[in-house]
Amino acid sequence: MVNRDNFSKTQRDATFAVSANHVKLLWPDEFRNSGTDYNMCAHCRFVSADKSLFEVDHMVSCLEGGNANRMRLDKITSLQREVNQPLDRQDIGILMTANLNDQLLCIGCNQGKKSKGLRPDEIPAGCGFAYRRHDDDKNPDHVYGGPPTPVGYVHPRYRQPR
Repeated sequence: MVNRDNFSKTQRDATFAVSANHVKLLWPDEFRNSGTDYNMCAHCRFVSADKSLFEVDHMVSCLEGGNANRMRLDKITSLQREVNQPLDRQDIGILMTANLNDQLLCIGCNQGKKSKGLRPDEIPAGCGFAYRRHDDDKNPDHVYGGPPTPVGYVHPRYRQPR
């Protein structure tokens, strides 16, 4: 069994903050002046203010060698020095070594990855909360246009009852 390299509380908080800012940038009219932070699933794009509906997950699973963004101090210092450069002088090769491996997923998408026969980082179609909890979804695109259309085979476990 592979040891899991879990994210620290600081890393999880940072992932939630990035997600909340992303939501405000995507839909400024709906969320910019809101006193509440809304988060979005990176896969199904489910949006909610309830943090308990989300989990910070590895993009590359620990089983496949993924980690929790941990780096040595000298690498962090080198990256920070590069980020501080003017944009036209930054070395994209150095910036790409940032080793970011976190993503925010709704529990539906994250737990769906446990299905048998799939790669550890593959999410089955139709398992996310954007499909399963449509009434709780605050994504403006889903509120007005309905839930997204699942792409690919939807396992019977995730099919909507008729």
